[in-house]
Amino acid sequence: MKRIIFLFFLLFMVVPVLAADTMVVFNLKTLIYHKATCIAARRCTKSCVKMPKEEAEKLGRACDICGG
Repeated sequence: MKRIIFLFFLLFMVVPVLAADTMVVFNLKTLIYHKATCIAARRCTKSCVKMPKEEAEKLGRACDICGG
């Protein structure tokens, strides 16, 4: 029973965190994408959108600070 509870915990707590890690903040002006925790992403307000990392890699390049 403890194993089942542990597996459900992993499924509902860990998997969404991993899925959220694939989203990045993409700057439409500079064509640079950032992790959501990057200082440059937090400063960007008007020209930034959230998108999947795979799409951002096709459109631009990774941030020099956070590595996208």
